[in-house]
Amino acid sequence: MLLVAAPVVLVLRQPDLGTAIMLTMTAGVIFFLAGVRTWKFGLVIGAILAAMPLAWTLLHGYQKKRILTFLNPESDPLGAGYHIMQSKIALGSGGVFGKGYLSGTQSHLNFLA
Repeated sequence: MLLVAAPVVLVLRQPDLGTAIMLTMTAGVIFFLAGVRTWKFGLVIGAILAAMPLAWTLLHGYQKKRILTFLNPESDPLGAGYHIMQSKIALGSGGVFGKGYLSGTQSHLNFLA
């Protein structure tokens, strides 16, 4: 765990929250594939959830806004949440494999340039 925590802490000092989260999740997948028992994952996840209020106070304002926009993109549909809303529309209308080249709903009415 210390071998994972050291680079994560250094990346958080940048501050680059997204990369730190990806490093942590990748390490979690590697631990799972290596055969770490599931109750240990529960223990770590519980500790992370318990530390969330403290971690929230340590985040910068723009990081908090990104997280809140990710959780509720409808709060600012023409600003920070625009791209999330458009991706939800595109995925919802075409599914994983899409409708075909220039046949999707987002290619009409000049949504795409």
